[in-house]
Amino acid sequence: MKIAFIYDAVHPRQKAERRREFTRCIKLLLTNHLLDASEEYDVNLENVLRALFFPNEVVRGYSGRFVAHKLLNDHLIRVVYEYENGIPVVVTLYIARVVMYEDKILSRFGCT
Repeated sequence: MKIAFIYDAVHPRQKAERRREFTRCIKLLLTNHLLDASEEYDVNLENVLRALFFPNEVVRGYSGRFVAHKLLNDHLIRVVYEYENGIPVVVTLYIARVVMYEDKILSRFGCT
């Protein structure tokens, strides 16, 4: 399966007419558990990858795993991943309400 993920953002110092496209291949493993969870929570793979590559923050999880947080309205996408032989393995994701984390984590970064 090939996934094309294109993120287009204009930097404040960049003129819109001078945009250049950059292509980068990133090898990562998406587990079946992640694919099932994304279907269960009705989160498309673009939002999963956006949370993984452009998170609001990343925190340490259990057993050496990492959790990427991405705000989505009044919810928080939490993508759990780890590294196996230098390759990111995206284990699962779940959706939480922001209020559950605003005092613990997100307030430190001004995200609430």
